[in-house]
Amino acid sequence: MAYFLEFLKAVTGEELGPSELLRRGERIWNLYKLLNVRVGLTRRDDQAPAAWFEPKKIGDREFLLMDYYRSTHITREDTVRMLTEYYEARGWDKNTGVPTPAKLKELALEDFDSR
Repeated sequence: MAYFLEFLKAVTGEELGPSELLRRGERIWNLYKLLNVRVGLTRRDDQAPAAWFEPKKIGDREFLLMDYYRSTHITREDTVRMLTEYYEARGWDKNTGVPTPAKLKELALEDFDSR
C-alpha cells in the first residue's frame, strides 16, 4: 500500500495515510450504491443468479457451487444470508441494501440521503 500512496502523492500532490485512503474508498462505494438505488436497483438486484445454483455437468461429472476450499456446497439460502451479513458489515439496511443515515453521516455523505 505504501507504494500506491507514494504514487497517489506524486500524481495528486495529496499526502494520504492508509486509513484515509480506505475511508475514501468506502465513501466512493457508498456513493456508487446510492446511485444504484436512485435508478431503482433494490436488494433483489444484488441476489445471485439462478444459474449459480443449477448443477453444471462436464462429461460424467456434476459440479455445484462450492466454497473456496470446495468443502461446502453453497445454497441460495446461504447467499441470501451472506448478502444480509454483507449489508450489515457495510452499514446498510439489511432489508433494502440502502446505506443507513448513520453510515452516511459517518462518511460525511448525509447530503446524498434521498429518503
